[in-house]
Amino acid sequence: MIHAYDEDLARNELVDTKNSQMTALTGVMLTLQSTLFTDLPVNQFLIKDLVPVCCKIFLSIVIIMSISLYVYSLYKFIDAYVFSVKF
Repeated sequence: MIHAYDEDLARNELVDTKNSQMTALTGVMLTLQSTLFTDLPVNQFLIKDLVPVCCKIFLSIVIIMSISLYVYSLYKFIDAYVFSVKF
């Protein structure tokens, strides 16, 4: 009986460490994605006059979609770690 409990405890600790590593990895990935897809295009294309206005509008729409998908992915990611009441 105690042996099975120890195995379950070790398995749960392993799952917890993997979850925390995945949380950190996903946070880094989402932060890099939001930085690369919003800050760099704004500095390189939207501020300068080298790009036509129609391309600036398209790029602005892409940036807004990227930010909204970033927020949605954060919501889904946080929602995935909420413990369920039913199994």
